[in-house]
Amino acid sequence: MSVNLKLLDHIQLSSRVHTNFACEYSEDGKIFLLLENGVGILTLKGCMENIFPRFSFRKDLITLSNTSLCENIDVDLPSFINDLNKQSFYESVLDVGLSGNTLNATTVTSRPVCAMWSPRGIVEKTEGALTVLTSLHNIEIYVEIIDENEISSFIRVANFSKDIADYYRRSWKKIDTFTQENKFCELKRRVDLVTPTAFTWSHVILKDRKAFCILFVGHRDGSITAWRFVERKASEVYESRLQFLERYNTKLKEITSLHWFCRKSDDKIKFSDEVVFSTESDLKVDKITIMNYQNITYMITVKQNYLQIYAINGYGEVFEGKQIQVGNIYITGSSCIPYHIDSRCAISLMPIYITPGYKCPFCKCVVSKEMDREYYPIFCPYCDVPMKRRCFDKKYKKITEDTLETINPDEVVISECNNDCLKDEIHFSDIEENTVDYIVLTDSEDERDESVKELYSRIKNIVLSSPSYEIEPIIPSTAGGSGHQPDTSPKSTQDQGEHPDENDGDDEEDDEDEYDNDDAYVNE
Repeated sequence: MSVNLKLLDHIQLSSRVHTNFACEYSEDGKIFLLLENGVGILTLKGCMENIFPRFSFRKDLITLSNTSLCENIDVDLPSFINDLNKQSFYESVLDVGLSGNTLNATTVTSRPVCAMWSPRGIVEKTEGALTVLTSLHNIEIYVEIIDENEISSFIRVANFSKDIADYYRRSWKKIDTFTQENKFCELKRRVDLVTPTAFTWSHVILKDRKAFCILFVGHRDGSITAWRFVERKASEVYESRLQFLERYNTKLKEITSLHWFCRKSDDKIKFSDEVVFSTESDLKVDKITIMNYQNITYMITVKQNYLQIYAINGYGEVFEGKQIQVGNIYITGSSCIPYHIDSRCAISLMPIYITPGYKCPFCKCVVSKEMDREYYPIFCPYCDVPMKRRCFDKKYKKITEDTLETINPDEVVISECNNDCLKDEIHFSDIEENTVDYIVLTDSEDERDESVKELYSRIKNIVLSSPSYEIEPIIPSTAGGSGHQPDTSPKSTQDQGEHPDENDGDDEEDDEDEYDNDDAYVNE
């Protein structure tokens, strides 16, 4: 079954988008948008084949709570903050993780930092849940419920800050007899222990006719905790309790991104020593993508102005890696391997300024693509129609469009991607293998053609072949870049780690249950 993409409508948001990577599509037909005033939810409706070019959806807005995790760790900062020395006083006021809204000051508004849909199947066996990390360092889980009047709404069903504080509270000592500075040190220790900085979902796990997912959470002290979220019905309105499973201490500090990738399973959950890909304390990981091709796992990370590609074999060993420093130029990834000659599938849908090269006659989208010989049309990533080539007029020194007739929408030529890689459950062996150059996007309309061509020539030479631990930048650091060159120190330590002492308790969630053993890739 082929899929035809077209531009349906422009959506007017109630507020500005708050962060990068602020949109994600769920398996059950919902889209979240991270806005300054909350999380917007677009639920796709029926009648998508309507002849009228209108986007059929329902709008919902989730207003996040102002709950701060530091309010639940049994340390009353306002009671001794005036007795702290100057350095500790400034640190407590400026660090939202330490003070939150506990001080008698201007209220800090909770805003979404990142969000992720859970896999489909943990709500009414067909729906998913939405997990949101707030700027006040709290993780909240929301689901859509349907009341007796068949009216749906989103409610919070889990409060991570409360659950993790309840779990560790039994090991905390009373601090009534501590000095003021010791109280502050204990406050920082507890905050680093429980404050979440990143999270990811596992796939749905079935056991004893019960479905659940594991929520992996990264913390400020570099540790990772695993929590079980059990399936629930859409009519249930009570809050669920996240069940603690395991804790693992890494060598990282303040984990910024987590990604779950299922590689193999032996019906158990356990942690092994991490493999270090690259270290750079000043850069955070914005996005992680994992793909499998010909028994090789490829991990692609967006780390500010660095694009990192690593190849991992079946034993979990990193045998090759490349790093690209792109400055203010964006490089697209591909959604199908091998690529198609028309590159319809290789164009990233990023809302940024794009270097002109080809222009869509309908939505006016422009892309830049360089090919030695162009026998095939370039398709618009939004409308899926052939784009017009934009040429440079030497006489008038400006960019002009080819004198081609505007294509009638009823006579649209369908790209090869619609008949090939966009099919459901397509296999790589069914895709025709073709060769295509890279497509480069830039965030500046004034980007020089010479710099783009230089990037083309350098990217074409990237090959993941023989083992190499020296990762060279494709484009040297410039004044506009970060100026930092991360080093790489891969480790092949794959021994099973020790179970932490926090697992000793009388709760039922501390028992040694059996779960799927899959890999959660972590980057600092």
